[in-house]
Amino acid sequence: MISILIPIYNDVILELVKAIHTQCMDEAIDFEIICLDDGSSSDIRLQNAVLADLPLVQYLELTENIGRSRIRNRLADLAKFPYLLFMDGDSRVVRSNYIRRYLDILHPDRVIYGGRVYSNQSPLESTFRLHWRYGLQREALTVSARNAHPYRTFMTNNFVVPLAIFRQVRFDETIRRYGYEDTLYALALQQKGINIVHTDNPLLHLGLETRTVFLRKIGEALDNLREILPLHPEIDTRLLMLVRRLERSHLLPVFKMMSSIGKPICKNLMRVEGMPLRVLDLYKLFYFLGK
Repeated sequence: MISILIPIYNDVILELVKAIHTQCMDEAIDFEIICLDDGSSSDIRLQNAVLADLPLVQYLELTENIGRSRIRNRLADLAKFPYLLFMDGDSRVVRSNYIRRYLDILHPDRVIYGGRVYSNQSPLESTFRLHWRYGLQREALTVSARNAHPYRTFMTNNFVVPLAIFRQVRFDETIRRYGYEDTLYALALQQKGINIVHTDNPLLHLGLETRTVFLRKIGEALDNLREILPLHPEIDTRLLMLVRRLERSHLLPVFKMMSSIGKPICKNLMRVEGMPLRVLDLYKLFYFLGK
């Protein structure tokens, strides 16, 4: 029936796995849960190792970090059932019928994305609020908003793909750095004519980053985007749409000249509580144009 695949990197996933395991047992379906650690710290690995005691759960460890694309391919290679449910380790189940909602709409010819939500409660520490606000406004989208742009809004935190489709479209292992693995995967599905259907079956995202770490990861992702764009010029993201509009209006050279000044200004402005996310958009634009 279904293989549930969870890559782990420095997340304790006991609560997540137990919740999914309970739902699968209650449904009395054929399932397996495979948890693959991608080079987490020893204390994280020690805590997660007890998962191997659960029936129908495999807990495996890699000796070194192989990256977000390769580990998902490795998990799929270990799977034995015709449907693969990928879940991020920094997630929490928010619905008691999460598994049933997927089971009711499984289809051999489509990929299903369930979505992502964030807590409605603002983090107590202000340094986490930029990531939280970004998640609420840019990632926790309604089903209708996601289905309006099914490939652009796809993410890899919570999706089901038939094994037969995954054998046609695997994650690109040439992408070693952080960022845009989900964009490339969605693009590959689109090029194959494989539909992504969005549904209302989200997981709660727990992995909020501090402002410093969040901006550093944005920079790493944009470095990666700059590297892969010549190979995949058809990539469609909000940032690239903006870049292309500026190019058509002949304003791109102006923004490139402004990037060395604009990037640090935007970075400092983002320390101000409640600063509009358009400042973050400008930061990303200046970062992308500045190298």
